[in-house]
Amino acid sequence: MNLFLVRHTEVEGEHASERCVGQSDVPLSKRGKQDIRMLVEQLKPLVPKRLISSDLSRCLRLAEKLGEALSMTVEVKSAWREVSFGVWENQTWADLRAQYPEQLEAWMNNFVTIAPPGGESFLTLQSRVDAELNALKESPAQTVLVVTHAGAMRAALSSAIGLPLERAFSIYLNYGALVHLSLNRDRWVLKNLNNTLLSPLCG
Repeated sequence: MNLFLVRHTEVEGEHASERCVGQSDVPLSKRGKQDIRMLVEQLKPLVPKRLISSDLSRCLRLAEKLGEALSMTVEVKSAWREVSFGVWENQTWADLRAQYPEQLEAWMNNFVTIAPPGGESFLTLQSRVDAELNALKESPAQTVLVVTHAGAMRAALSSAIGLPLERAFSIYLNYGALVHLSLNRDRWVLKNLNNTLLSPLCG
């Protein structure tokens, strides 16, 4: 099996850098909307037999356009969402530093096992993504494409190749990034990482 994980296109500017955005359903930027057409054309030759997407709109827009181009139905799965930041969602990092200084410091020092209030730790994210990877091993489809988020992609890579979770954010994944995993005797093999489909300037 060949599994392709694709990150959504660019979201509105301040959400990408100034705000704590996980499962908040933030809109795509003007560029993000424009890049979908180009990305669809670049993804079509992969000819997936299954097309899966996070249920957040920034992923669904790309998945649905790709589904239209390939005459495929999109399987919507919330398990492929970004990590949840709980009560921190969509707040600015500056506000979080002012309101939750000790909790934010603790999380930044150990995001693997510490969760934001009402949110998920990275370990929890990896657990739900890992369950999806294991389920895909049983799929008869030989090529599967998942439109998802950078956090979920890093979690998948951590599970697939044994990357320590503490090092997950050492992997840079720009908007439109592609990760290719291949299943070989029940083990995932990394075939390609961050094969940039869009310009590096977009992430």
